[in-house]
Amino acid sequence: MPERRVLIVCSGNTCRSPMAAAYLRAALDRVGLGDVRVESAGLYALPDLPAPPEARQAVAEHGISLAGHRSRAVDADVVRDADLILAMTRSHAEQLRRRFPEIAGRVAVWREFAAGRSLEDPDVPDPFGQSLNHYRIVARQLEREAREVAARLQRELPRRPGGPGDNPVGAGAPGEVRGMRIAIGSDHAGYDLKQDLIQFLVSEGYEVIDVGTDSRESCDYPDFARAVCEKVVGGEAARGVLICGTGIGMAIAANKVPGIRAACCTDPYSARLTRQDNDSNVLTLGARVVGPGLAREILAVWLSTPFAGGRHQRRVEKIAQLEAEFARGSGRAGAGGGE
Repeated sequence: MPERRVLIVCSGNTCRSPMAAAYLRAALDRVGLGDVRVESAGLYALPDLPAPPEARQAVAEHGISLAGHRSRAVDADVVRDADLILAMTRSHAEQLRRRFPEIAGRVAVWREFAAGRSLEDPDVPDPFGQSLNHYRIVARQLEREAREVAARLQRELPRRPGGPGDNPVGAGAPGEVRGMRIAIGSDHAGYDLKQDLIQFLVSEGYEVIDVGTDSRESCDYPDFARAVCEKVVGGEAARGVLICGTGIGMAIAANKVPGIRAACCTDPYSARLTRQDNDSNVLTLGARVVGPGLAREILAVWLSTPFAGGRHQRRVEKIAQLEAEFARGSGRAGAGGGE
């Protein structure tokens, strides 16, 4: 199995990213993932600069050494082999996706990846040029978040041979679901994102059924919601993906189809839980809400998360029972009306 790599990126690669990388290495060692290679780089880094004394002292107080660190710049070679790229700020993540669109689906913001959800303020503050106390504050934050990142990687990184799957975190699906057939559709507002996600799905080994639309010309989203849902309930596709401006209209339309459990997700955390707890079979996305990079991460998590079953199975069965009762008119909604 290829070596697994995590790349952490900041601006100059002298403070935040090497500190975070050092803490993450230590945290991964503690959870039995010491074989994961953790590296760091900077978007604007000058080469071969050491970490400043304040950074070295702040991490040394936690038993970590940056004595051997030397800065390096981000380039295509650096990002190419990374399974997961964690940016210190949202701006860093956006710049990475613009400069290297081929790896956009592997980029996440450090704090949001640690939290498993979108954050209002996800940026790690830059302590460069400030006091030792500022470095200590950032160091404590990074040390705590490194434990959270390590715990998530322990759950989601592929295991060595004998384990389930071989995908990089946040950029694909486990081996047992690669090759599944995915039906995808959008209206005009979601057309560009649909095309991007089709490329992503194909690159990850999925078979794709594209039901349209085929252009940016104005059209009606319920038509494409119906087309995708028919593929799912008819067994032609294992799951479906629908995209409109916000994802909400598609979700409403899709959930009118018996047998469909559609979820509109704007972050990876919701995507994971709606698969784990609700066994959702259709994902809806808003092209005006999430960009291509985040959409890829949401989709990858949604596809790779199994249904937990157990008590959640009982609840899903109750949803199906509600659906059946109201469809045949035995629910309160079906008892009213008249000629």
